Amino acid sequence: MSTLQWSIGSDLPHEHVDAISERVFEHGRSLAHDGNATPLACLVRDGNELVAGASGRTEYARLFVASLWVHERLRSAGIGTELLRRMEHAARAVGCDSALIETLSDRACSLYLRVGYKVIAQVPRYVGPFNRYILVKPLAPSAA
Repeated sequence: MSTLQWSIGSDLPHEHVDAISERVFEHGRSLAHDGNATPLACLVRDGNELVAGASGRTEYARLFVASLWVHERLRSAGIGTELLRRMEHAARAVGCDSALIETLSDRACSLYLRVGYKVIAQVPRYVGPFNRYILVKPLAPSAA
C-alpha cells in the first residue's frame, strides 16, 4: 500500500474538492437504481432579459425544485406562484405525484405554504440567522 498524503485547508485545488461531491453523487446514483433524473426548467423573459425562472429535476415520481428566482422589480406579482404552478403541471405530465422544495428564506417559505406545500423539516439557524425549510406538496392528478 502506498503512503497516504493528507491535506486540509481552504486553498486546496478546486478540481479535487469538486471531485469529492461528484464521487458522492456517483456513489448515491449507483445505489439508487432506475432514478432517471430529468432536468426541468421554466424561464420568464422580458424581451431579451431573463426576469424569473425555476429549475430542478423530476425523478422517482417527484419534482425536485432546486431554484426559484424572480427579479426584485417583479416580486409580489404572482410570478413565483405561476412558476411553481407550471413546474408542477409539467411534472404531473410525466407522472410525478409530489414536489419538494427547500429554502433558507422565511418569505419564500410563506409563499410555498400559501400554494399548498407543507413543512416536513426545519433546521433553526441553519446558516447564521437563516432557518432551513424542507417542504413537500402532493400533486393531484392532472385534470386533462
